[in-house]
Amino acid sequence: GDVNTPTFFSKITSMFYTDQDIKVSCTVHYWPRKASTNEDWNPNAKNASFGRTPLHYACRLGYLSCAKVLIEDAKVRIHEVNTNKWNILHDCARFGHAGVLSWLITLPSPYSDVINHTLLLQQNNFGSTPLHLALRHHHIECAQILYAQQMSSTVKFNIRKQTFVHVAIE
Repeated sequence: GDVNTPTFFSKITSMFYTDQDIKVSCTVHYWPRKASTNEDWNPNAKNASFGRTPLHYACRLGYLSCAKVLIEDAKVRIHEVNTNKWNILHDCARFGHAGVLSWLITLPSPYSDVINHTLLLQQNNFGSTPLHLALRHHHIECAQILYAQQMSSTVKFNIRKQTFVHVAIE
């Protein structure tokens, strides 16, 4: 299920601003501000521990409304990768969030260009694409979405020289 957008932003802001004296309040447009400085929170910021952006967390946790706010309103960069080279499609695929994944796949240009030409076949530190992860973790609906989107693309191999088909039959 989805969450209340201001609640989500308050929770993930604590992952980015860990100072104990900083309190976060949401504006009417759901955008958090650091109370101590009244500065806007950076929607493209990466947290120190994993290098994840707020959009990574929205995709990882399956919060479609939050992903929409980040992309449509905040105009975040969708091509960012974390410290393990996971992009937002990796996060959706690994955790089985087909609703968020479907929405991302249907975004118009220029987002669709980044998704189809970069994110869809991008390999993480272990050589796995989002499709590899969806199949490894038995998220069939995500795998179907990703496979349909990349049918005309070059098949990728992970570090064990496996295609997504090898991973599916393991």
